[in-house]
Amino acid sequence: MSFKTIPLLIILLFSSVITACIENDCPPALPYFEVKGIDVSPVRVGSDVILTTSNPVAWDKLYYQVGFSIEGVAANYSNSSGNLYALDCIFNGYRGSKIGIVSLSIRPLTAYSDSDTPDSFSSSLYQVKVLNELISIQEFNLIFKEGFDFREFDFQLTRAPKSAGEIQQFDIELTFANGKTFKQTTPELRILN
Repeated sequence: MSFKTIPLLIILLFSSVITACIENDCPPALPYFEVKGIDVSPVRVGSDVILTTSNPVAWDKLYYQVGFSIEGVAANYSNSSGNLYALDCIFNGYRGSKIGIVSLSIRPLTAYSDSDTPDSFSSSLYQVKVLNELISIQEFNLIFKEGFDFREFDFQLTRAPKSAGEIQQFDIELTFANGKTFKQTTPELRILN
């Protein structure tokens, strides 16, 4: 092979990549997402099994997964990195949400402990897990006021219930910076010590 054919091969190789980018069958992706609802599921730690009242679980082997129902939306943005997305289609909402979370509150609907009843409860009963990091509800409410890029988060209990095996339920309320509020009640679940 001569030295004259190497530049020609390089040009042909890059032209096929550029052509593939131009002829990509991907639909245009909307950069941001908007939350349209939430869904809450109790899950056993180390498993993907959704729990019900017929599956009692220890308080420290349980977490609640809160997932967002989202819809892609357009918004003004600029991309100064010059990245070329040639290999995969970009999904709607790939840049996250520009609407921040003003507050997350979780309260028990049943008497979980002497200090955690429907009328009087402490936010320290819960920890939130976002992007594999555990934080308090107070930290969650401070960090994500400007925007966020996750589509789900988990919360877990920090202490055992007063009475083992009692049916427990919690109300979750998320309020966003655009004024929308979503409320969801967890399914009934028997939580053990």
